[in-house]
Amino acid sequence: MSVKADKRRHSPIRWIFILLFLIVVLIGVILGVSYTKLGKINSTPMNQSKLVTVHEDANMKDYTNIALFGIDSQTGSMSDRGNRSDSIIVVSINNQTKEIKMLSIYRDTYVSVNGHYTKINAAYSMGGPELAVSTINRNLDLNITQYATVNFKILADIVDAIGGIEVKVDSSILKNLNSYIGDMNRLNGGYSPKIKTGGLHTLDGNQAVAYSRIRYTAGGDLARAGRQREVLQKIFAKGKKKSIWPDGCHG
Repeated sequence: MSVKADKRRHSPIRWIFILLFLIVVLIGVILGVSYTKLGKINSTPMNQSKLVTVHEDANMKDYTNIALFGIDSQTGSMSDRGNRSDSIIVVSINNQTKEIKMLSIYRDTYVSVNGHYTKINAAYSMGGPELAVSTINRNLDLNITQYATVNFKILADIVDAIGGIEVKVDSSILKNLNSYIGDMNRLNGGYSPKIKTGGLHTLDGNQAVAYSRIRYTAGGDLARAGRQREVLQKIFAKGKKKSIWPDGCHG
């Protein structure tokens, strides 16, 4: 399992764990039986000299904004270069109320990346987290200086560690869902079964990742981004109920 997360001394440690809990594509605390994998977390601080931020809005001082990237790595690689961030979510934490909100940025959003217009998911592939975060900051007038990057395997491991998540599956997406389940079994390993009927199901890791990847159905990328946020919210909610946070990591 590989995770990259930026560390800053002034950031409360609990937000780091919250980030690790929130996985895309892009993130979560490694829970319960996964504690032994914590030693495999790779921490890489961003090169601040390459980072562009915007601080013109005084309201931003009341919020901590963090970028979550889920890279579409077919090999399990966590390399900064060559992997597009097909899942991009900005997590905004209200420093006073501790309320957390998530904003998806669609992979095909056409933006300026260092003056060249292209899809926003290409920024990570072109210049790693520094360019990806700088691109978000430039185009959305944000001040993000922290990030976390995950691949397909991270989300699957987190979902499995909490015993799966309950999701209401619409029968209209079954064909696409089952195709992606087969793909995730191939990429991550495992024998997750296909879903035969619509309705409420407890999805395991590979099934949950497959559910998060569905794009070519009604709603397209808009619906897919909604499913990604749904999966993250269910992971977070179930993790809190199971009371298996590491010591000192209660949000």
